[in-house]
Amino acid sequence: MAIHTRAAVAAFAAAAVLVGCAGTPALMPTPAIYLGDTAKRLFTGANAEPATPTDAALPYTSDRSRSMAYGSVSVEIGESVAWPMLAEMSTESPRELPLEPHQAPSRVDRRA
Repeated sequence: MAIHTRAAVAAFAAAAVLVGCAGTPALMPTPAIYLGDTAKRLFTGANAEPATPTDAALPYTSDRSRSMAYGSVSVEIGESVAWPMLAEMSTESPRELPLEPHQAPSRVDRRA
C-alpha cells in the first residue's frame, strides 16, 4: 500500500509541475495609472495627530489622532521622463539619468 501511495503522490506532483509550467503566462494589462504622464496623484489617509503649532517642522506627530485625515500628493519619477523611457531605464544599470522620485507638496483634503 505504501508503494502505491508514493507512486500516486509522485504522479500527482509531476502532473502539477507539468500543468503549472505549461503554456504562456497570461498577465493583466498595464493599469491606466502607468500610461501617459509620469506624474501621478496618490491618495493618502492617516490618523497621525497634527502638530501644534501648525508651522512646526513636521506637520504630524507620532501620536495617534481620533480622526482620519485624507489627502493627496503628486509624485513623479525622474524629471520630465516619458513613460516608455522610464520603463526602459528602470532595467538599465548604470542608468544614464537619475530616476529620483520628486514629490509635490501634499495637501489634506479632509479630516473626518
